[in-house]
Amino acid sequence: MDAQATDRAHRIGQSRDVNVYQLVTKGTIEERIVKRAQQKKTVQSTVYEGASFNFFKKDMIL
Repeated sequence: MDAQATDRAHRIGQSRDVNVYQLVTKGTIEERIVKRAQQKKTVQSTVYEGASFNFFKKDMIL
């Protein structure tokens, strides 16, 4: 989800619930972009949490 749009919707002093919807057409470049953004967000949260993850095998690392 677009974090900037969500942040704009949740302004300081907002007292009511805010729903943010993202409409993406299936089979388009936009769908690929959204999937890539979700993957990046997952990696970012993993790094921030300090969790270990093994995407690479030892022989792949230089």
